Amino acid sequence: MPCLCFLFISFTARSEDRIHVHLDYNQLFGFHENYKYWSASGFNHSLSGFDLGITGMYTVNRRLSAGAGVALGRLHNPGRTYIPVYATLHYAPFTKSVRPYLFVKAGHLAGTKISETGTFFSTGAGYKIKFREHFGLNFTLGYHFVHMMHEIRIYNATGSDGTFIYLEDAGINRSAAYRHSVALGAGFIF
Repeated sequence: MPCLCFLFISFTARSEDRIHVHLDYNQLFGFHENYKYWSASGFNHSLSGFDLGITGMYTVNRRLSAGAGVALGRLHNPGRTYIPVYATLHYAPFTKSVRPYLFVKAGHLAGTKISETGTFFSTGAGYKIKFREHFGLNFTLGYHFVHMMHEIRIYNATGSDGTFIYLEDAGINRSAAYRHSVALGAGFIF
């Protein structure tokens, strides 16, 4: 029995060294949005946004980590909130405490009363600086894609001579919006 307790404690201690939490902030610089009723392109303030996420990571080996996370994001013009629930993989070609890595995130946008439903994808490169086993800094640069099902209320302007007279409620139209952005991120590793 003491032998089993020792094995359990040593396995638990090793597992805790393999588990990390990432708390990240990403600033989004949108370069294209496509929607049924409009399309916008170019790096400008109107397509900006941000997200704040927390991810639980498990170190599979010295080069590969896998995890799952959730974030809260906001896109501007038009203003939309999204909550991605995602899986992520990190691959580090080098095995030092200061090391670059490649990442990919993919998931689903949780549709709530305050957020849109859809899909989420992000990929890029990161750089970890670990000061201790469970404390470090994380910097990322990558591509960020959000596909949202957006509801918009449509109004028809009517007038016999083509001038604006009044708005007639035409109902709610549900269609897809696609936002492409460059993401610049920073965060902490615990």
